[in-house]
Parts: sequence; structure tokens; C-alpha cells
Amino acid sequence: MLRLPDKKVITEYQYNTRVAAAMKELSPHYNCIVNIFLRDNVGRLAAKRAAIAAEPDVILELLFNGSTHPEVRGAEILCSHYYNKLPLPRMILESCVKVFGGQNRGIKNPSREDNGWMNVKSIVPLFLLEPFFGSNELQAKVAMESVIEYAQSILADVEECYGNSAPERIN
Repeated sequence: MLRLPDKKVITEYQYNTRVAAAMKELSPHYNCIVNIFLRDNVGRLAAKRAAIAAEPDVILELLFNGSTHPEVRGAEILCSHYYNKLPLPRMILESCVKVFGGQNRGIKNPSREDNGWMNVKSIVPLFLLEPFFGSNELQAKVAMESVIEYAQSILADVEECYGNSAPERIN
């Protein structure tokens, strides 16, 4: 949840639904096609299977981080070790730090024991974006004010990486 200075709360789902809608609306300006796959009534893995079946160049799962320590700030991306050397996650990570502030917490590869492992396991480059900490009031405030800027930064990075080239996939 985003904890805002005025004590309002917005869920991760509500926030990222706004970001996804902005990305879809802005996508024609970035040489991108954005499809949105929601977990509603189907679950995480079924949504992921549907996304993969659409044969995209890349899948981005929109999230944000949280901590019991409200001062923690920063951005990180989770992905399979197959894709952590691609330029896109590094570019998005840098863009997230520019938009939301905080530190670059890196690109992380979950192990089989970690919660995110099944999420990132994919034949298509798949990145879980955690651009800020919703538990940090300053980052939460910036996030609410920067939905369009965040969507534009993601689209610009995707366009730069995939706009004119074939995707890299594993077999």
C-alpha cells in the first residue's frame, strides 16, 4: 500500500492499474503495443500464461516494494538470470531512480526458494518492476504525482531496446 502524507492509502493494485492504463494510452507514441493482463479471477500464473501466449517481446510486471522501515527508499528489478544482462532492466532501473529518487537497489535473480522465482521464470524476457517503496511517504507522494512520467519512462526504455530489433529469448 502507498502511505501518503495526508494518511490516504492506495493499494499496489490500484496504483499499478493507473500506470498500466497510462502506458496503454501513451503506447502509440512510443512504437509499442501494450497489452494488460490482470490477475483478477484467474490468478498470477494464469495471467502470466496469457501474457506469454500473446508472444510479446517483453513482459513487465508492475509492482512496488514495501518495508517495515519507513525510511527505506529505492528501486529494484527482479528477473531470471537468463535476462539480467539485457539492457532493458538496467535502463528501467535508472529511469525509476530518476523519477522516484532513492538508490539503485539492483537487478536481483530470485532463487527457487524465493517468492518471486515462479514469477520471473519465463521463455520471454520478464521483469518485475519495484520502482519505489510504497511504505516511504516521500516516495509514495512522488509516485502519485508521477504516474504519467513513470509510464513514459518505461515506454521510452522499451522503445529504445525493442523498437527496431528482434527480442532475445531462451528456448
